[in-house]
Amino acid sequence: MGVGSLCKRQGDPGVIAAILDAILLDRPDLRLHGFGCKRTSLFEPAVRSRLATADSMAWSYAARFEGRDQNAWDEAGRFALGVGGCPEAIDFLAARAGWRRAARRDEVTPERGLGTALWLQ
Repeated sequence: MGVGSLCKRQGDPGVIAAILDAILLDRPDLRLHGFGCKRTSLFEPAVRSRLATADSMAWSYAARFEGRDQNAWDEAGRFALGVGGCPEAIDFLAARAGWRRAARRDEVTPERGLGTALWLQ
């Protein structure tokens, strides 16, 4: 289920977590999607653990502001890597952006994570 207007509450991720908790208290069976989640909230474990999925225009805004192509696959891929996006989404975005795998997923240790070292642009 989509939870909208989270972008208006980015200053306090605790408020976002409280909203998500209220929904999940009533409907624990739902998988929540956060509309408008910026890095501020996605880095917060209390928010991230309650969301099944999320989206953000933050990555495309930054690209537009800095004069890059906001519709480029590598812009979305960099954002997903930066917030620790799900491996399947990162694989998809990387393939669309034409990135080459620098290491096999099974060779990456949990201590190193699936960060930018996994991909070559």
